Amino acid sequence: MVEGILSLPAELRPPSAPGASGAAGLLSGVRPDRARIGRILRTDSVVDLQRQLLTTVMENEVYRTQLERVSDGWGRRVGQFERTNAGLREEVHRLRRENEGLRGGGNKVGQVFEESI
Repeated sequence: MVEGILSLPAELRPPSAPGASGAAGLLSGVRPDRARIGRILRTDSVVDLQRQLLTTVMENEVYRTQLERVSDGWGRRVGQFERTNAGLREEVHRLRRENEGLRGGGNKVGQVFEESI
């Protein structure tokens, strides 16, 4: 049949550059199901091929929907983290200013106390 004509992609490897991301990072370690691909290539029946195509399309739709849900959830969590982080940074700056004010104010109180003696 079509044996040897179709070449399968090499197994996807993790990105080589440290800190690399994107599609290569998401697909790292993905291996094609060679047995499944072989069964499809050996199929002579058009009906079986159509059934396989429909099954694959439906599987992909389920995966896409699941990915969208997970992505939306992570997006909300990242947004919440960023808001919390910004609030905490503002609080740290406010406390530092307050601390500096207290230190400066404490010196003035000490100076006034010494002058009164």
